Amino acid sequence: MKQVETQLEKVSESLGEGQKIQEQIRSLKDTEEKLLKLFEIYQEQFWAIHHMASELGDEWKKQMELIVRNTENQIRLCGISPVDAEAGKKVDYAVHEVLEVIETQDSQKDQTVAAVYRPGYVYRGSVRKKAQIAAFRYKHE
Repeated sequence: MKQVETQLEKVSESLGEGQKIQEQIRSLKDTEEKLLKLFEIYQEQFWAIHHMASELGDEWKKQMELIVRNTENQIRLCGISPVDAEAGKKVDYAVHEVLEVIETQDSQKDQTVAAVYRPGYVYRGSVRKKAQIAAFRYKHE
């Protein structure tokens, strides 16, 4: 009888530890989500400042490019990569959200990015936020 009680205590302890582990996992996932949201805010604000800096002169632009270079590798080490959404790139609906369509008579610009309104990013291979863009559409006269 004593052996059965001992085994039951061990099982009970194991279940308690399993519940603790599940709570820790939930807590870590919650923290991960909060950090990704913080990154989104940072990315949007920094992206806007980076684009404004080019209008403020070469020194501002150089400083912003230095910051980008210094943080780019650390961001990638976290499993985050920015969505490629530069003007002139082909529209990729998997990573781009088209907010505006701009008609063009230049067939070479058809279905390319005209402007970027907000950056996007991929986290561990999954698109977390699509880049919001304007895209060209060819209109033949």
